[in-house]
Amino acid sequence: MVDYFNKIKNDKSIIAIYRKIHEYEDAEGGYAYHDYKHVNNVANYCEKILKALKYDDDFISETKIAALLHDTGCIERKRKPCL
Repeated sequence: MVDYFNKIKNDKSIIAIYRKIHEYEDAEGGYAYHDYKHVNNVANYCEKILKALKYDDDFISETKIAALLHDTGCIERKRKPCL
């Protein structure tokens, strides 16, 4: 079975997007909540919660992938905080 979560987590283009988001947010005085560290934290929390609720591993993996990607759209909102 392919470990898509780690494949996406380590994808250089995804990491580059979050670095760019962080640069924009940092340069504009804050809102550095949409960076790579944040999405990894969200993925980890999702995993802990879903394991405690006894969800199956496939669903947990899919949720963690969604958590990793959930702020990539902030790259398009450079001038405003992404909500």
